[in-house]
Amino acid sequence: MGGKKFGKPDDRGFTLLEVLVAFFILTILLGLLFRVVKDTDDVGRRVEDGNRIYENIQASFVRIREELLSTYLNQNDPLTYFIGNPQYSAENEHDTLLFSSLSQTRLMQNAPVSHLAGIQYILVPEKHGKDYILAHEQDTNLLSYGTQAVIAEPLVHHVKSLRFLYFDGQQWTNQWNSMQSHLLPLLVKVSLEIRNRGGKVESFTDVIPIPLSTMGQNTQH
Repeated sequence: MGGKKFGKPDDRGFTLLEVLVAFFILTILLGLLFRVVKDTDDVGRRVEDGNRIYENIQASFVRIREELLSTYLNQNDPLTYFIGNPQYSAENEHDTLLFSSLSQTRLMQNAPVSHLAGIQYILVPEKHGKDYILAHEQDTNLLSYGTQAVIAEPLVHHVKSLRFLYFDGQQWTNQWNSMQSHLLPLLVKVSLEIRNRGGKVESFTDVIPIPLSTMGQNTQH
């Protein structure tokens, strides 16, 4: 009888060329997957860093506002002052602001509830690059002679420019000296320019009123 002849199954397996092709394809797929994961991680890191920068800026503006709201000036007290000086570089303004603040805090357990502190906001150069750091300095207690300790604290990095403007009731000016005028400004405008990770400069501004109730001065505005 003429029946079909069945041969043995082909058990040769994969050839070396097929294995190499499969390995090559797998390598490409793993490389693409790694790139996707890395790009996703980089984006997440940039977003996180950006959020952290904006949080620092927001926290710094809140701190500046709170301390300016506690500004204290007394014509009869030489320890109280409010001095704003414009500083210029080749391209930017690096203003400084120095003022006395009557804060409702305790530095030590047995200290009085209120203490007179000297506050200063300045820009200091970054260790690397051309940008600056917004720094906060504080004389812990102006009323304790010989025990003052200036505490410098960095607030925001990658600062390009810091500017303070002062409103006297009629016009804005870029400087203020209470030693001469014996007065405080009615408003303080704070402008901060920050360079983000992409190199773009962003501007942030706040206008802060100075409460007249904190001043021991004549109301001649």
